[in-house]
Amino acid sequence: MNIEKLIVSNGVVNEWNPNVCSMSGTLQWEHPENENIIYGTPDWENEDGLTPFDVADVNGDYNSITAIKLYGTDDEQYNQYKKVLVQIINTLI
Repeated sequence: MNIEKLIVSNGVVNEWNPNVCSMSGTLQWEHPENENIIYGTPDWENEDGLTPFDVADVNGDYNSITAIKLYGTDDEQYNQYKKVLVQIINTLI
């Protein structure tokens, strides 16, 4: 299983729902009561194997938060991804 499918199959994280946009292919996280959208697509459009994390606010303005390189098994990569996601979520509460 690739890491993106694993992330989506693990589902909701702190009430944020994962969704793969059918138009762009990005992995995005949405919350029913928060208008921000978190983007975190593994290996998104880069040659370095990085996973960039960005946040789009209610006005559609993007803010780059960080980019990480995922290592190890699928489960280890998921745990690394989730740790960063939770840190970002905590800044949006």
